Amino acid sequence: MELIISKEELEEKLILASRFISTKTPSIRTIQGCYISIKKSGIRIITTNLNDFLSVSIKANIKKEGEVVFDIKKTLEFLGFLNTGEVQAYIEENNFVIQQGKTKGYFNIFPKEDFPPLPTIEGEEYKFSKEQLDKTNTVLFSASKDETRPILTGVYFSHSEGKTSLVTTDGFRLSLFQEKRVKGFPETIIPANIISEIIKLTKKGKEVLIRISTKQKLIVFEVGEVVLYSRILEGEFPPFGKVIPKISTTQIEANKQDLIKNLRLISVFARDQSDVVILDIQREGLYLRPKFHQTKKTEIFQELNSFKGEKIKIAFNYKYILDFLNNIDSPEVIMEFSQSVAPGVFRTNKDEGFIHIIMPLRTEETTE
Repeated sequence: MELIISKEELEEKLILASRFISTKTPSIRTIQGCYISIKKSGIRIITTNLNDFLSVSIKANIKKEGEVVFDIKKTLEFLGFLNTGEVQAYIEENNFVIQQGKTKGYFNIFPKEDFPPLPTIEGEEYKFSKEQLDKTNTVLFSASKDETRPILTGVYFSHSEGKTSLVTTDGFRLSLFQEKRVKGFPETIIPANIISEIIKLTKKGKEVLIRISTKQKLIVFEVGEVVLYSRILEGEFPPFGKVIPKISTTQIEANKQDLIKNLRLISVFARDQSDVVILDIQREGLYLRPKFHQTKKTEIFQELNSFKGEKIKIAFNYKYILDFLNNIDSPEVIMEFSQSVAPGVFRTNKDEGFIHIIMPLRTEETTE
């Protein structure tokens, strides 16, 4: 095999592909490499971590057809130090070689017969616009990162009453976005990290073609020259409707940027108290305090845009509130509460279909 290609083109595609190699030490070392297939019909590079496959086409001047699996990490490191312009890639004495001028880099080759084949998926096709995927982006931050409960690392697509609900939770917080039902799209749980990757690929406004096989438990995304294969998560998603409060006795609206600043201020002290912050909501405004009893207490005061209902004290992990605030596109935030031990509801006046739930923490200050 031999080809001549833009160094920038090769580097860009290999950086993308490198996100889907195995990060663990596998029994099959080949999956830590990158498979490249060079044919007159086109060139594709493929990587896998066994759960996911990424396949992307690249443009190059083909000199000789062939295929090889090579060390992608060292290749990328080497490419990063080369000048802009064209490079030559070829096989020499069981090595993958990158050459620019008189500079050469030799990289290990792995047995290509050990590289797993791409899945074949038979299923229904659906088209998603960039706008639809951007809505999914609003709930991704609440998905769990804990692989011991894989079902919580996904986005749950469910349907009821003519609406599609996108739900994520890590057990301490929950995000829900509802929109007009996506016709025909099955109830399914898709890994949140895969959706995040697809959203990055659609920044240029590209449409996404999705094919799902509920029988094979597989899903494939096509975005331009990129094809991404993944597994549908199996299991029963928690009954999220049960944790969404039906009523509230206190509702406040506050400026988002002021609240971000004040949470960061109080975090200086809250970090010493397991990140717990007390929200003391009074008619005159919001007091933020760390969790501890002392004669002199640190507190931050914030005026509210509006206050309705009863005063209340409720405690949260301040990091969860900051995560919510940093992931909404609205200058104001609405917060609703009923009891100090009941979940808090966080929303915006910009997106009616979106709500965020955070579980409160029990403290002496809020239960006394």
